[in-house]
Amino acid sequence: LSAEETFVFCALRGTTDAELLDDLLKLEKKTLKDIENAANLYESKLVSRAKLNSKQDAVMKISPSHRQHRSNANARPKPKQKSDPPKSKRPPTRPARPSTIREMKEQGLCTRCGKSGHEPIECSYERDVICNHCGIRGHISPACLGRTKVNAIEKRSPSPSSCSEASD
Repeated sequence: LSAEETFVFCALRGTTDAELLDDLLKLEKKTLKDIENAANLYESKLVSRAKLNSKQDAVMKISPSHRQHRSNANARPKPKQKSDPPKSKRPPTRPARPSTIREMKEQGLCTRCGKSGHEPIECSYERDVICNHCGIRGHISPACLGRTKVNAIEKRSPSPSSCSEASD
């Protein structure tokens, strides 16, 4: 036996699908190329058969929120009408910033980070975090109730005593 005949024999012997084996045995010339072509054809038949025999339930359904009513399906989209411009261009006012810890708690804000939805015990910031606004330990700047900045540069007018000391 030649090397190709040995490979053909191994391919036929290793085929476990009975229908594929029948197709391969019906081939006139049993070369590796012919066996490969027959196997590819058989595989494509299986895939096509599986797609045709699949259940109709496998089709994705349209969710109710995206459906159009039949009456609106052929209708042209209505042009957007210009509404009266707002009298002031300011964005809607937010609730006043809390000035005490009690107000923060009443508004449901975390006293450590200033966000809502959790308590300071559950906050992702550690208890000993230092505020960049006031320098006090225990909160960060969005939750800061302090009014003076730590790193703020204060403008001072020269005092008369500093002028007299400089002239000495």
